[in-house]
Amino acid sequence: MRRMYTQLLILIIMLAMLWTSSPAIFTSVSAEHPFGLAAHASSPLRFQKIYKKPVRFNKVIGPLEDKGFLLAGTSLITPDDELFAARIDRQGTFSWAKMIGNRSGGASWLDRLSGAIKTDDEGLVTIGVSSTRVGSSPLFYLIAARLDNQGNVAWVRLYSNSGVSGENRGRIAWASNGDLVIALVAWDGMLGQGWLRVARLDGDGRVRWSRSYSVPSELKLQPIFDEAIVAVPEGGFLVVGTMRNEEGGVYDRDIFAVRLDDRGNVQWSKRYFNQPDISNEARAVVPAPDGGFLIVGVTSTYYFANQRAYLLRIDSQGRVQWARTYATTRWDDPDSYDHTEFRDVLRLDEGGFAMAGSTGFPSDLYALRINDSREVLWHRSYGGRLFDPGYAVARTADGGFLFMGTTNSFGDNEVYMVKTDSAGISGVCHERIPRLVIRTPDYQVEDISWSEEPWSLNLVPEQDTVYEVLDVSLQETPPPCVYLPFISR
Repeated sequence: MRRMYTQLLILIIMLAMLWTSSPAIFTSVSAEHPFGLAAHASSPLRFQKIYKKPVRFNKVIGPLEDKGFLLAGTSLITPDDELFAARIDRQGTFSWAKMIGNRSGGASWLDRLSGAIKTDDEGLVTIGVSSTRVGSSPLFYLIAARLDNQGNVAWVRLYSNSGVSGENRGRIAWASNGDLVIALVAWDGMLGQGWLRVARLDGDGRVRWSRSYSVPSELKLQPIFDEAIVAVPEGGFLVVGTMRNEEGGVYDRDIFAVRLDDRGNVQWSKRYFNQPDISNEARAVVPAPDGGFLIVGVTSTYYFANQRAYLLRIDSQGRVQWARTYATTRWDDPDSYDHTEFRDVLRLDEGGFAMAGSTGFPSDLYALRINDSREVLWHRSYGGRLFDPGYAVARTADGGFLFMGTTNSFGDNEVYMVKTDSAGISGVCHERIPRLVIRTPDYQVEDISWSEEPWSLNLVPEQDTVYEVLDVSLQETPPPCVYLPFISR
């Protein structure tokens, strides 16, 4: 009898620990948690993994033919940041991992990734910014690298005269004939002026043409951040980013979207905004089935407080179809809003979209899924008590999702990998369903005119481009957690 009481006491303690770390595990079909009732589709593979290297993967691509994934990001392993590319299998095990660093001129360079796309042979093309200092002046280059499916580097290119800075790093997409298209915003802080710049490269990274656009000064609008470029199925591209409204002040930021044809000619351009002193920043965009687009990002009030994630759905001509904002709160304090933002979006074959980002303070990796009717199917956060932001999402071959972030709860800014089933369940206790508040903002839209100016993106000669490629081994360590496999989720 004493042994039975002892076992019962141990069970109660374990349940209490689980409730403290993740009360949502017991409430997945509770009326108080309306977004926990998504179908618990069976998935043979669910996990959370920590890899003991400080790498921020902000791009995950897959599934590949072997059901694995390509990853791209920025390595913080050395004092000088480096581009980082890797391939993992379906279980999250690394097949290869490469660190690529600019070594030109014998200088110390910071190389930070901003985008990546998959090649036909399941390799990668990555792009980012490479920066150093010459005396007291910063020097910025675009850096691009192409790797095959075994991680072998085919080429590394540097581009000068881009106008990129630490915040504007260039985005990349495939053109219809296998060319590459780069979009970026160049910002001159001294002049207080920004330019949208677009360049087309061949498959070897050589510049075919480059174009630069600015907004007339009388409009008091300046592009300040480049965020995403996506190829349009019928040809051309959509570039989205963030611009500053000078009439509204430094905190008044608006979303812009520019539709370009294959030659870089502007087809239409729009600005999306709402109330004064409201900051709206674009983070990612994806084509919708009807020819429109879904833009995701973050909106905030004065001084960037009260951050909410948003979805902005536009049609093929840039007209607003609908918009939603999402903010999480604690169940015990529904008036205390967490900082919530989306950083990546994925269109799903069966309809709807899945988003990845962050919520809370300190932040957790956050995921949300909607259907084509804008209904939330489920939302969940993953992480511990410190900063564990999320950056990227991909669909898995078994119908689940793979989310990538970094963790400070279980490491020092190290790789945080979360594999879930189709309902967002990872099967690990560091998982919660926060209270969700959804609102319908009133976004206004207006046309923007752009003036074209002479500009040339210059490829640095190969003999002047020096780089280093290093193989990296990542060690897996499971997150500290209470596993209760006998609890029905």
